[in-house]
Amino acid sequence: YVIITGGGGFLGQCLATSLLTKKTIQRSTNTESSETIPIEKIILGDIAFPPKLQPLLEQNLNSTIIQKPGDVSDPSYAQELYGEIPTHVQQVSIFHLGAVMSGDGERDFDLCMRVNLHGFLNMMEGARKHIYERLGMVPKFLLASSGFATGSAARNTGGVVSDAS
Repeated sequence: YVIITGGGGFLGQCLATSLLTKKTIQRSTNTESSETIPIEKIILGDIAFPPKLQPLLEQNLNSTIIQKPGDVSDPSYAQELYGEIPTHVQQVSIFHLGAVMSGDGERDFDLCMRVNLHGFLNMMEGARKHIYERLGMVPKFLLASSGFATGSAARNTGGVVSDAS
């Protein structure tokens, strides 16, 4: 099983399409080896979805692809995403792409904190509770972030991002 937050966005859909095309994902068996296992389901989570997904995703909607609209800053939504995962799975991979981008985050800092910080924490807590404790496995959790930190300082430094950004 794969969960992609931000799954309704461009990058989330591209990732889901790539995984759907590949049909498998690597599972680590120990520190030096891994095995290839089939992807049963890809759960796309996002606060909003476009009217149509990318073509391959549309073709597999409600079979391999599951859309779950909601807000990661709501702890119950994160729990709902993880609740979709049955107990027989061999691997759970979470790609946390759901976030408020820098421009919107700068305009509404509270929204940025709710989604980017608390949403991340909700997804991590859900992984611990539902994957590690309930299923007894360590999930793969990938947090993607933008190349620009919230703040306007980088604009005044020739585009160089530093601790002041």
